[in-house]
Amino acid sequence: MDLSQLFLYSGRFLITIYLIAIFIISVIELSFQSSAALSTDISNSQMFLNNVLQNINAKPITSLSLADPNTDCSEGTPIALAYYETGFFCECNSTQFSWDICNQTQINQGCTSQKSKELSLNNWKQKEFCQITENYWNYSSSQGTCEQNMTICEGGICVRANHTCPLTEMTISDISFPSDFINLGNITINQSVWITNSSNSTPIIDIYVNNEANSTCINGKLIFNNNSENRCLSYQDEIIYKTLDFEMQGSLYSDNNLTERGDVLNSSNFSVFLLFAKKISVVSDGYCASLNGMKNLTIYYDFSDFDNYRDVSVLVGIVLPAVGCVLFFIYVFCMRRKINEDKKNKGSFLFFWTVNALGIVGSIVILIYDNFSYDFLNELDQNNNFLYEIEAGNCFGEDTYQNFFTVLVEDIKNYYSERESCMDVGLVFCAAYIVFEIFYLFWFGLGYGCKPYIKKEEEVELTEKEDEEE
Repeated sequence: MDLSQLFLYSGRFLITIYLIAIFIISVIELSFQSSAALSTDISNSQMFLNNVLQNINAKPITSLSLADPNTDCSEGTPIALAYYETGFFCECNSTQFSWDICNQTQINQGCTSQKSKELSLNNWKQKEFCQITENYWNYSSSQGTCEQNMTICEGGICVRANHTCPLTEMTISDISFPSDFINLGNITINQSVWITNSSNSTPIIDIYVNNEANSTCINGKLIFNNNSENRCLSYQDEIIYKTLDFEMQGSLYSDNNLTERGDVLNSSNFSVFLLFAKKISVVSDGYCASLNGMKNLTIYYDFSDFDNYRDVSVLVGIVLPAVGCVLFFIYVFCMRRKINEDKKNKGSFLFFWTVNALGIVGSIVILIYDNFSYDFLNELDQNNNFLYEIEAGNCFGEDTYQNFFTVLVEDIKNYYSERESCMDVGLVFCAAYIVFEIFYLFWFGLGYGCKPYIKKEEEVELTEKEDEEE
């Protein structure tokens, strides 16, 4: 075998191995893309994250007092006991209400079916809660220190010097409490409201009404999906949410002059609960300091652009071998019709270099879209960088919230690192193929006399043509 034939056969081997490899890699990546998914429900996680930020930035309550219904608070402002009705009900006007889906007669009268409606209630057992909140506060550092001119309070909260520390505990009970608790007065004949700011706990930030005891919904804001199911229950934390009292739903409505609802629901014996929410424990070190004052933190997880880039790359990696296979069958068919060995060699030479050139073009396209994919992953990584820093900073005192960030960050990183590893294999094959093709072309093609071989084939063709003319 002379060098020209070595050049020919090595080119066949190179393009064959490449086409097989890039086809297998592309099929594997296509299979991965169709099955890949984040294990975390990102939309639910984003909602939870927003609620965490809302909790962190809520003002702590420094003072509470009781007022009679329909009277102004002597100090502070009334707390709105926001309540969310669950399920369907039929509402015709402000005085007609039925606890069911509207029938056709009601619909014809202009009634509408409602669900998950928020009610602004102010009274609990014919009492109104009045609050004063602290406007100048911050979290302490992990060492328990505060900024200059601020005083440390219980639960890792700093307030301005000479300001009252926030309330940390509240209870409604028929028994007396120690001297560090303050009795706000009776809420029923036998039960009194007790508060303190001396317990080693985070401050109270809200009082609200809920259908669930020890509800984990942030600040009483129940969030429902399309099926009206509570989406907050997956994050349990009995430290942050505590039950104060309960009564019948009908009584709650009656206390707030919603007599129609009260009359309908009194017979159901459906309990509702008065709860309070407390601040999530956070430190103010490093990146964690930015959480105080942050309104939103977006989780960047949309891989649609990345998938579009990979679709093009995978499509080229699958179509390219298919085209090569079709060309091969055309080549075999044509070669069988040729008798002259020199013509066969030239045809084989031209065919395989056509396929090699096709491989180079396909490799360049794949590399271009690999570059787009890497740019996307880098941009995603940069956009999520602050989320990573918060997780790495161990900003949260409760495992519920630190674990949430840890699971979320690991899930996002693993999701696109796995995609990247599959992409890397294809990139290596394409880059290596181009490098070897360039080496192969210049070293073997130009350095070992292929031009005389091709020229010889051209002379044979010319001689055959002259013989045919004679």
